[in-house]
Amino acid sequence: MTLAPPLLDLFGEPLRLPTRRERQRVATRRSGPAPRAPGVPRTLPLPLLPLLRPQPELPAPEPPAEPPGSPALPPTLAALLERHPGLWRGQALGRGPARCWPSGHALLDAELPGGGWPSRGLTELLIGPQPGHVEWRLLAPALPRLLQGGRRLLLIDPPHEPHPQGLAAWGLGVGDCLWVQAREPAQRQWALEQALRADADELGAILAWLQAPRPAALRRLQTLAAACRAPVFICHAAAGAALHSAAPLRLRVLPGPHWAQLRVELLKRRGPPLDEPLWLHAPPPTLRAVLPIPQPLAAVRARQLEAAG
Repeated sequence: MTLAPPLLDLFGEPLRLPTRRERQRVATRRSGPAPRAPGVPRTLPLPLLPLLRPQPELPAPEPPAEPPGSPALPPTLAALLERHPGLWRGQALGRGPARCWPSGHALLDAELPGGGWPSRGLTELLIGPQPGHVEWRLLAPALPRLLQGGRRLLLIDPPHEPHPQGLAAWGLGVGDCLWVQAREPAQRQWALEQALRADADELGAILAWLQAPRPAALRRLQTLAAACRAPVFICHAAAGAALHSAAPLRLRVLPGPHWAQLRVELLKRRGPPLDEPLWLHAPPPTLRAVLPIPQPLAAVRARQLEAAG
């Protein structure tokens, strides 16, 4: 009996027959599902099944309509928002619910929110170089109107003792002023806070001179001044202009190149910034009667009044 030669593979090696387990594994693979490519789902989703059949040609879709704009407000609501004192646009001067008093300077009133000195708020005046001069020239035209009806002007630690003849030149009497002398910074702060808390009916205006007030102190004063019916002015050196202040109105007041002028810079207000300073005609009353105003300056003053309307 002769044996059959062994089966050889392509390389001349004896060919090994597969075992039963390997034959079962191959049979299981053949009877299972076909292998899927990566990322292809096992079954097609239902929305894609109709695409397998030829679809009739559909008409081209119409272009989408333009999105509608913001809904228009009712006329009554729009008018109400326009008149609301707590709302204002950034490009316009703000309006407050409190009363404003004309400053006596037409150019300044045109740039102040409300058209004058505000009440229920703090007005910060940064003065230089010497206190006790430019602030009186700026505020004096409005004081007689503020002190009508027997009201008084409260002065907290002025740099100079009030002089009867000097007050009379501004149209004020000695009985129109209350003078509080407080040399220490803490005493000035305390006196001003007590006056703001009292909010007395006889006070027409408050004018206080402080020494380098801190931002925290200004925030406290602004909170108290928001409930005071009289205009509140605080004066300190112009070197503090770089410090943060909670006062809604800040002005830097300096003497002008001519004795009859004041240079006023609006550092902060409810409205757009004012890049150019204002040149106000504010001569001291004691010099106005003896020193004539030069003709060019008078012409500039007339043009300014015409521009202010």
